[in-house]
Amino acid sequence: MKNIGISVYPEKANVNEWIEYIELAASLGFSCVFSCLLSVDTANKDSFVKDFKIINAKAHSKGMRVTVDVAPKCFKDLGISYEDLVFFKDIGADTVRLDVGFTGAEEALMTYNKYGLNIEINMSSDVHVINNIMDYIPNPYKLRGCHNFYPHRYTGLFEEHFLKTSERFKHFGLNTAAFITSLSASFGPWPVV
Repeated sequence: MKNIGISVYPEKANVNEWIEYIELAASLGFSCVFSCLLSVDTANKDSFVKDFKIINAKAHSKGMRVTVDVAPKCFKDLGISYEDLVFFKDIGADTVRLDVGFTGAEEALMTYNKYGLNIEINMSSDVHVINNIMDYIPNPYKLRGCHNFYPHRYTGLFEEHFLKTSERFKHFGLNTAAFITSLSASFGPWPVV
């Protein structure tokens, strides 16, 4: 199944602008929203949680699925346990994408979360991450892979590398995804710190 989506970064525009963008994208047949906790100010948790809830509720009202990109540091900074993913359910996520993962055991356990959230693994590194996760017997129906994405020019993967790293996930019969940037993006790339 092929889906096409948009990226939404709540800290880069106001909520009303994102709602308009989601409405436009939905009217054009887009079905997925990707968002990111890696770049939000976790010290201002209440504010960004409120924005995420509004944005993600709008996406759901338009029949769109929501993926939120995180890393172990986000779990630590926000007081989230990999054993209870209620935070992600509360903000309206459907998929938790691990930009950087844990040891394999944690990812496998997360695939059995009681909220039905999908767990998505960064599949752009040519390492044995997925093999480690599979050793812990995850729920394969809740595990998938997605290639990494940087909102910067010239950061795409070489085709050979893309195919090689994708094969690791395909070997296990897992669903996979990748980002392809727009040729007419209205903002970005932004500075790297």
